[in-house]
Amino acid sequence: MTKDKWILRWESKHPFYRMDAFFDGHKSQLVLGSDYHELLGIGHDKLMQMYYTKDDLERKANKSLSILENRKKIENYLVNTKKNNEQVVSHIETTLKALPCLKNDLLAKHYEEVMHSLQFLLCTYDLSRPEFFDPVNKKVRNALLLKGVKDEELNEVAVMLTTSTESSVLDQGEREWLSLVLHAKKNGANSREIAEKLRVHQEKYGWIGTAENDKPWDMTYYKEQLQNDLCMSEGKIVKRMNTKQENKNNLQAKQILLQKKLQLKPETVYLLDLTKEFAHIRFDTRLAWVKSGFMLKKIFNEIKIRTGVKEEQLQRYRLKEMLELLKNNKKLNKKIIDKRKSSYVFHLKNNKIKFYVGKDAEGFANQINKMDYSNLTEIRGQVANPGIVRGKVRLIYAQTKNQEAEMSNMKEGEILVTGMTRPHLIAAMKKAAAIVTDEGGVTSHAAIVSRELNKPCVIGTKIATKWLKNGNMVEVDANKGIIRILKGI
Repeated sequence: MTKDKWILRWESKHPFYRMDAFFDGHKSQLVLGSDYHELLGIGHDKLMQMYYTKDDLERKANKSLSILENRKKIENYLVNTKKNNEQVVSHIETTLKALPCLKNDLLAKHYEEVMHSLQFLLCTYDLSRPEFFDPVNKKVRNALLLKGVKDEELNEVAVMLTTSTESSVLDQGEREWLSLVLHAKKNGANSREIAEKLRVHQEKYGWIGTAENDKPWDMTYYKEQLQNDLCMSEGKIVKRMNTKQENKNNLQAKQILLQKKLQLKPETVYLLDLTKEFAHIRFDTRLAWVKSGFMLKKIFNEIKIRTGVKEEQLQRYRLKEMLELLKNNKKLNKKIIDKRKSSYVFHLKNNKIKFYVGKDAEGFANQINKMDYSNLTEIRGQVANPGIVRGKVRLIYAQTKNQEAEMSNMKEGEILVTGMTRPHLIAAMKKAAAIVTDEGGVTSHAAIVSRELNKPCVIGTKIATKWLKNGNMVEVDANKGIIRILKGI
């Protein structure tokens, strides 16, 4: 295994069982775009570093337009992805309702169905990755230049035309929250009615906080949020309730007018619409796996009660091992589970998975090139939303031990630097003067939210979290996609 063939594609916190499902799904190549020849996942407890080969990424980029311009295949992909996003959650809901009546063999069957849906979900994410959509973005920009869009206007025009105007679960949650705040502002925040509304809201949306944490947003979180938001006037609350949807409606109208003015070809309009559709469905898919992870903890708790195996240990069972536990009460040795906590590796090659733990797994880390970025004075990425700002770096990413505390300590006007943004980082994104990510493309969560918040954003820098440190003074030039460290400021 040569060191220079691997590229670190993403780094994030994931439970062991989810990575098992990720590799099982890719072994079966369940979904359009998930046919990677070789994948390497290096795990330390819940931190996963995911490596792809240069050859695979180049092959995907070369094939991307032929895949994405096949309208029949893409239509089927989108229909099946939307259906599965709903199914993975509904499978768990069905299982939870039936739990009191399910014997272990039937629980095993339900668990297997949930994991198969999760495998499919994790594979659907591939087709919206940058290796597929960077060539689309390049083709769209070339088409805009041919229609007379000036170089200095290109980023702004491309961003505007590729921003999704569809509403998400987060939009719905924000509207309901502001309605609750307005009600509390008018009628008092200490009534039983408000307490009940808070409880209902927490049950409905608290799971969003588990994107990279074990604990959901609880009642304490929402009570503190309510006290903060009650400082707003009634007029400001109403304005916030209306502004986002008004902005989406206005943007949609501008997109239609500009497309007509530029007289874009149907194939260019198709790629613009496709980018917006994939951005929306990618976000939906991410929310589906976050919610499914939160709900699965209830199933793990039930299995813990039935088998005596701790919940934390159950989450380190592979699918076949879990089925053996439920059907035949075959438990894993604690030493095996403990090794999986310290370090593990999934290596997929030619549709075969090899799994390593302990010292065997640690050996893989030595096969990956370690890079020194200390001499760099600037890095580049892709423009997600234009603008130029200066500020101090606030680093919040997968290796941050307490992300909630770091977000709480973050000051208005700092530069949020992260691997990939997650739904639970919304509060930090609102505080930030600009957003910089290692990963992501035009369909990424960072691209979507930075445009909604109108924050300068540079995505896909690859190394921002490895190069920058908390407190660095930087300039984010999101007109050109450049981040510079400012010396002596």
